[in-house]
Amino acid sequence: MGMENTETVYYESDTANYTRGYDKSRNIMPHITFQIAGAAGGLKSTAYDMVRYIEENIKEDDEAIYFSHQKTIEKNDQAYGLGWQVSAGSAKDIHLWHDGGEPGFSSFCLIYPGKKTGIICLTNQRSRQSQLSNLCRAILATLMKNPG
Repeated sequence: MGMENTETVYYESDTANYTRGYDKSRNIMPHITFQIAGAAGGLKSTAYDMVRYIEENIKEDDEAIYFSHQKTIEKNDQAYGLGWQVSAGSAKDIHLWHDGGEPGFSSFCLIYPGKKTGIICLTNQRSRQSQLSNLCRAILATLMKNPG
């Protein structure tokens, strides 16, 4: 996808130029490095690369990306694709989301492929997924009501 600044971080020295993360008391949190788990918390990226990721997921040109957006499991009023939570609704209204975090960081990504719209919100404080979810949804709702 041309995401040249996205990588798995294995060593603390790899994080020297990264943004600092904080806990609720504003203490600096160490960066997590994973020599075994790989992308399960050890994947680091830039805002530019995340925009590329959103663009590719909106286009759905790649068969693997399109396939990852299909509902594979439905349980307790939730649907899941491969790496995404998938909403119900018509093809034009389906939206995908994924959140995550590690000590000191939280993220939320929301994509409406049928409307060619997506957003990612990032923060350097842990446990902010619900606030990020609400923020992303509010921004996109406003943009979709007032395009341009």
